[in-house]
Amino acid sequence: MRIVRSVRHKVCTDGAFMREVILDAPITEPFVEFLKNFGTVMMLGTMGPGFFKYELKDGFSIKGWIGDTNIEIRFRREVMDICEDYVSVLFYYYYDGKPDLDKLRRIDTKTREQILVRIHGNTDGNPVAG
Repeated sequence: MRIVRSVRHKVCTDGAFMREVILDAPITEPFVEFLKNFGTVMMLGTMGPGFFKYELKDGFSIKGWIGDTNIEIRFRREVMDICEDYVSVLFYYYYDGKPDLDKLRRIDTKTREQILVRIHGNTDGNPVAG
């Protein structure tokens, strides 16, 4: 599954940057299950059957419906550059249900460290006193 193009962008009231993207294949249940390896996934049935939200703390979230090719990605502005690359990697390395989880976990660890340093100044998640 790959991101084909970005079709809409906007800055949200909370300062996040939202991007709606089109994928080359519909989101599947196994892909949503795969995302659980790298963040929090919630199935939000109140929004309709198959609606999900994935979140990487302090980084970004993905919202969409299983079976759809459009998703919404919201990036925390301070780490958008780091997270854009990571989102592409998640989709790229999924390999239609045969992901290389070891490689992705190494990339995930490095990405989380970069996010923590950018936001908090260190990798323990606590703000640096200054």
